[in-house]
Order: sequence, then structure tokens, then C-alpha cells
Amino acid sequence: PARPPNLCPGCPHTSVFFQLKRYRANVFGDIGCYTLGALPPLSAMHTTLCMGASLTSDFGFSQALEKLSPDDKKAQKEAKKTFGVIGDSTFFHMGAPGVLETVFNKGINNIIILDNRTTAMTGHQVHPGTGRTLQGEETKALKPEDVVRAFGIEHVQVVDTYDLKAVQKAIKAAIEHDGPSAIIARRPCVLLREERKCWMTAPKYVVLEEKCAGERCGLCLRLGCPAIFKAEDGKAKIDKILCTSCSLCAQLCPYDAIKREDELNG
Repeated sequence: PARPPNLCPGCPHTSVFFQLKRYRANVFGDIGCYTLGALPPLSAMHTTLCMGASLTSDFGFSQALEKLSPDDKKAQKEAKKTFGVIGDSTFFHMGAPGVLETVFNKGINNIIILDNRTTAMTGHQVHPGTGRTLQGEETKALKPEDVVRAFGIEHVQVVDTYDLKAVQKAIKAAIEHDGPSAIIARRPCVLLREERKCWMTAPKYVVLEEKCAGERCGLCLRLGCPAIFKAEDGKAKIDKILCTSCSLCAQLCPYDAIKREDELNG
């Protein structure tokens, strides 16, 4: 069946792009599977140029707004709503110079490192943050939060991307902070072997038809999760085969119409 290109069910990046769109942030993306955050319904990425360009473009855009329009309150507000989004692997490979430029040139922009503990797009290769070498040997695992602190960013937040409210609060705090800010959005890729073992046996989420508001709402569909779809009656449905039990849709539903199976059976 036809399927539009979108993030996987339970992708740890989904909540970040969902909340960035809510804040109408200016988002500069990078090269990785998270580039799909640019597509509907998330539609929360405005540029993707080349590997590592997210953080340098992020810095340049915010500087242009801040320095060229110092008396324009709207421009200053937009400058603080500027985010560079980069994956953990790409950060270690090409992102570090952008952080250094931001700190050295007194930038006020925000950085989000999507730390899914692997190089997801090209086959789950290791990188300096995974704690293993290419030969499978254990080695020092570098933490992105330690690296950005060492580069001089003081306002650093680490959040679990399966906590929708925590992601929202982190983005809000970054916008309100006077200076550069970094968010480490951490949750392993759902396609990692150990993660698959967990969600394949976990209780799935279901939609309670009597509570679902159907076409009057549709909020859960805005996550862009392939496991959620609109049935012929207009109400949301969840494909149990695709569901990874991430709970984002349940957290988002204003009608409390999405429950985990074991909650109903219990």
C-alpha cells in the first residue's frame, strides 16, 4: 500500500518536531532520518542544506535577526525561537564547529541534539557516543551534553522524548533563556535490536470509540505516526501491528480516549 515518507511508529524524534511546530519555531535541519520532520503533518523543518549546516545556519539566521534589527521586538523574539536540529551521529561527525561558532560569537540561538544512540539512517553504525568501536569493542562513550558544556554552553537540558510535556517545557525554557541553549533529546531508536524486543511484547494502545471525538479533533493524527489512521467513521484507530507503545498519542489526547490494553483489562 502507498505510504508517504514519514518517521517510524514510535520514533523518538516525533515529539520534538511536534512541539517545535506548536511554538512556530524557525528550524534548521540536518542530514539524517529526522529530515523527515520537514514533511506533513509535522512540517517542522525549514531548511536542510548539508551535513552539519543545521547549527551554523541556525546561528547565522538568529544573528541576522538580532543584530540587523536590534529595535524590532518581533525580530528579537524570532531570533530566540531559532533552533538547529541535528542527530547525535551527525553532531559528533560535523556539528561541533557550529557549537563553537555560536559560543565564540555570542550567539543566542538554540541547539537540539536528537540522541537516539545510533546512526539510524544508514544502518545503525556506531559513533563516539555509543560506547563501542567499529570492531564491537567497548570504549569511552562521549555524552553530547558534556561536549556542549565543554564548548561553553551553560544552559543544557536533557529530556526523554517520550515525555511530551517535558519536551515542551524544555523548548519553552530554551526560548526564554538569555543566551545560547542546548537540548539533548534522548531516547534510543525503536529499530535497535534491544528496543524491538521491548515494544514487540509490550501492551499496545487502543482507541476507545465512545470517547474519541473523531473529525472534531484529530489531534493524534498530527503526530504523523504510521500506526494511527482515520477510520471510515472519522474516528482514530491504532494498528496494533505497527504500534510500539510509545504512548505519545495517549499523552496528547484531550478526551482520554487512548488507553493501553492492560489498563483496560485490569
